[in-house]
Amino acid sequence: GRLTVAVVNAPGSVVVSGDLDALEELLAACEAEGIRARRLPVNYAAHSVQVEAIREQLLTDLAGIEPR
Repeated sequence: GRLTVAVVNAPGSVVVSGDLDALEELLAACEAEGIRARRLPVNYAAHSVQVEAIREQLLTDLAGIEPR
């Protein structure tokens, strides 16, 4: 429950988001298995349950935006 598959870009390209400690554990496990993995420099765990904490603020901030 600490990590979420954020997006699958291709069969060999997956983005995982979530708790920083869990991500560090995942990176260490990947390294131990010889799986190429790297951390992306972002400030928040997009596409994860962590976005729920800012949901209402996002809805308010984006309320006036309309697609065109």
